[in-house]
This record gives sequence, C-alpha cells and structure tokens, in this order.
Amino acid sequence: MKQSAAGQAAINKRFQEAAEARKQIEQQAAVLQQQQQQLLQLHQQAQNGGLQAPTPPSRELFESDPIGYMEEKLKYDEGKAQYDQNLYQMQQVQQNQIQQQSQAHQSYLQEQAEVLKQYIPEIADPEKGEKLKGDIMSACMEYGFTAEEMAHVSDARYVRALNDARKYRQLVAKRKSTQSKGEKA
Repeated sequence: MKQSAAGQAAINKRFQEAAEARKQIEQQAAVLQQQQQQLLQLHQQAQNGGLQAPTPPSRELFESDPIGYMEEKLKYDEGKAQYDQNLYQMQQVQQNQIQQQSQAHQSYLQEQAEVLKQYIPEIADPEKGEKLKGDIMSACMEYGFTAEEMAHVSDARYVRALNDARKYRQLVAKRKSTQSKGEKA
C-alpha cells in the first residue's frame, strides 16, 4: 500500500506539472492571438488609409483663434503620439516577420542539407565534398546554368538530379575514352 501511495503521488505530481505546462502554453497562445489581432487591426487601418500622419494646426488659426489653436494643437499631439505608436508597432511586426521567415528559411536549408547527406554522404566530407561540389558546378555550367543560379538552389532534389547528371556525363566520357582506346588497339 505504501508503494502504491508513493507511486500515485508521483503520478499526481506529473499530472500537475503537465497541467501547469498546458496552462502556460495556453497563455502564450492567447498572447500570440492577441498580437495577431492587433496586427490585423493595424493592417486594416493602413489599407483603409487610417494610418496617416496628422496635420499640425496652421499659423493662421493661431492668429485668428488662439484657444482653438491650442485645442487643435492638443489633438495634433495626441494623434501624433498614436500615429508614432502605430508606426512603431508596424515596424516591430515587420521585423518579427522578417526574422521568422529567416529562421524558417535557415531551418529549411538545414533540413535539406540533412536530406542531401542521406543520399550523397560524400558531400559532407570536407575533402571530397569540395571536389564534388566543384564537379557538380562544372556539370551545371555545361547545361547552361550560371553560378548565381546554382547559389540559390536550396532544394536537395535539384542537387541530387544535378549529381546524377554529373555521374552520367562522367560515364559517357569514360565510355568514349574506352572506345577510342579499343579502336586504337
């Protein structure tokens, strides 16, 4: 019974930890959802022309109605502060999006590199890999690709296909050399 009670206590403790972790995740999800809603509101304001800088009151208003000028100046200051805050939020959101896209792209590149290592393990070797990359690049040049085009290839499938094209070209070159040696003999 003591063992059962001790085991049950450990299980209850784990359930409590899991419940706390779930609550934290739910809170973070709620904060994220709130940020997304703010982003949508700011985006809609920008699309509807609502994100425009306020215009300051004119000098003529000051000369003709100083009290009205002060009221307009207060409205302008409040509107300018709100505009600056919205602009700052938009910039922060854009920076976050750029950062997330960059991270996603980097993780995609790492994933594709791992896939490539499965199919072409010698590409990961520091000595053989550089020669192999150079051979693939030269084979690509024979097909009319530029170095710039090849620098932007991020999909492992393309590299695999190009490696197969390189191997095929090597086989054809070997076949021609063996045929010419056979004809000479």
